[in-house]
Amino acid sequence: MKVPKALQKEYKSLKPILRKCLAELKHIIIRQLRKIENPGLVRIRLTEARVKSLISLWRKAQKKNWKVKAILKEVRDLVGFRIVCSNLEDIHRIKELLLSNPRIKEIPDSVENRTAIPTESGYRDFKFCILYDTGDTKYGDMICEVQIRTALQDSWAILSHKDIYKEDDNLPEPIKKLSYRLSDLLHVADQIAQDIRDQVSQKREPVKRGGRIVTEDTLRILFKRLFGELPPDYLVRLVKDKCDELGITHLKPLEDAIVSDKNGRRLKKAYEKVTGWDIPNEVIFEASPLIVTFGIKIATDAINKRGKQELEEIDQTYRREIESELPTTFREFLKYLEDDLEDFPDRIYRLAVVFNAVKECDICGTSIVDKEIFSENAQEYYKKEDLKGRIVSAVFHSGVDTGEGGLCPYHAHIMSKDD
Repeated sequence: MKVPKALQKEYKSLKPILRKCLAELKHIIIRQLRKIENPGLVRIRLTEARVKSLISLWRKAQKKNWKVKAILKEVRDLVGFRIVCSNLEDIHRIKELLLSNPRIKEIPDSVENRTAIPTESGYRDFKFCILYDTGDTKYGDMICEVQIRTALQDSWAILSHKDIYKEDDNLPEPIKKLSYRLSDLLHVADQIAQDIRDQVSQKREPVKRGGRIVTEDTLRILFKRLFGELPPDYLVRLVKDKCDELGITHLKPLEDAIVSDKNGRRLKKAYEKVTGWDIPNEVIFEASPLIVTFGIKIATDAINKRGKQELEEIDQTYRREIESELPTTFREFLKYLEDDLEDFPDRIYRLAVVFNAVKECDICGTSIVDKEIFSENAQEYYKKEDLKGRIVSAVFHSGVDTGEGGLCPYHAHIMSKDD
């Protein structure tokens, strides 16, 4: 397929900006997804982050009849992300969570909601577009696409060979019918899975209003009085079982444990120290039987451990995949570090995770790479000295954010303007 030279030239000049945009947004999105409530119920993962290839861009332009000069202005998915979640209700939670970051702004009227009504072949997903400030004077804001689908919608795409039969292709009629049937079946399964989630997390009004003995009803009343809302069913059962196990029969000790400002501060500090986000009311409530029986020290240790487990569950697969890409020798590592391949600078961000050299912007949570720590830990890993400073140089010239005063370049620039 012959691509016009003018488009080739402009795409080539834009490619470094696209790579930087992809790398930075990827890490912002991962950071935001970690903040999802109820990690015990909700499972979310970023499954794809890509820059649209030149060939794909040209194919789309031909189908849309775009003029060559207007292609890069018309296209909305030069940079794209796919997020897979557990349940249908998670889709809108994820969107709200992403847009709560100041670096991510929604494009008005960009939502395509095909969760209930799919395409002719049965394809279901939820898409919207965001604006990303590239910091480049020529291109300015970049429009990026975020696609969210449930695990079952994602399974449909795999089972129906979505990669073979593209959305706009003329599918053979038997395949179209079978694909749509499969889509309908999985959509029913999605709705059943949502019903299960709703039942597990349902918030019920207590049947009995009085009493100071620990029951499911009195626990509901206590949670509502302290936090202003009813607790989910799974939490009530969890705390009731823990009270039965520890021999806690009266409500008053639980209430005293929760309303204590000292306890609240220590629990908040223990949870935020390892996770980086606010402690949910549910976690405080869940910790109350431990405080009553064993004291605040044991309870904060348990909360700290819980936070670590939540983070480790999210990070372990990602970290394992990154570690597997590390070259065997130091010489190969330096070459790998400096090669300007397609995944540059995202590769530097990934390696920074392995070398514990990632910090976060104090304002927006953007990943910032500490080039000195990166270099020190890389040398320690390979038991070699980088006498020529090639590691620091490679990180500096990769295009990743190396930060200034705890801020990413975007917010450092804004703060300097305010000054």
